[in-house]
Amino acid sequence: MIQAKIYNIEGKETSRKTLDSEVFEIKPNEVLLKLAVTRYLASLREPIAKTKTRAERRGGGRKPWRQKGTGRARAGSKRSPIWRKGGVVFGPTGKETFAKRIPKKALKKAILMSLSAKAKDGRIIILKDIKLERPETKKMKSILDKLPVEKRILLISLANPILLKSVENIPLVLSTLSNQLNAYDILVADYLVILESALDKISKVYVSLRKKSSSTKPARRQGGVSEDKKAIIKTKKPKKAVSGTSKTVPREQQ
Repeated sequence: MIQAKIYNIEGKETSRKTLDSEVFEIKPNEVLLKLAVTRYLASLREPIAKTKTRAERRGGGRKPWRQKGTGRARAGSKRSPIWRKGGVVFGPTGKETFAKRIPKKALKKAILMSLSAKAKDGRIIILKDIKLERPETKKMKSILDKLPVEKRILLISLANPILLKSVENIPLVLSTLSNQLNAYDILVADYLVILESALDKISKVYVSLRKKSSSTKPARRQGGVSEDKKAIIKTKKPKKAVSGTSKTVPREQQ
């Protein structure tokens, strides 16, 4: 069982808490983590390159020369892609989408793997809830300076506009919500500072309830037919055929 230290706003350790094994003890998979990181970075990419097509180039309104009799190749516009200063074919349009798809379950599992990696290295710190009446960057910086953290810090909290605004301008400090985590931010950060109220929320959001009671499991299949279907087949009465014909008699006339 992995435990994390709980600190107050004065920077003193008050107690320790056992972390949920379904969240912070997941075996890492490097391939899945790479896919999650690549997906996140691709979503941040914006199309910049843009080329002009023959319709966007200036000029080319009249036919350069007549169709026949000149001995030269046919030409309809001097802005043709095969001409100098002509339009570009299959060039970047500035509307490309670089986003990559990944299954939701795989994405959640990658987040749990990254959290487990930080927990294993002892880089997770739980902080008592902070109450601020208005945004105070100086006060938040003093609280974080008292904690045993350094370099890049990821602060995970619930939706609190005042708290999030207080850490906006602190260097090397990134804030996010407990239901908006991504593997890239977790892996890049050197330390995770999780507010005590947000810790339980992480378990509710990212742990899928796959455990089902035995009563909800489907009946076992034997020879391709389930036991329930066999019972229905036995209760059915066979239809009687009329002599001399292949037709069956309706059930009402039996």
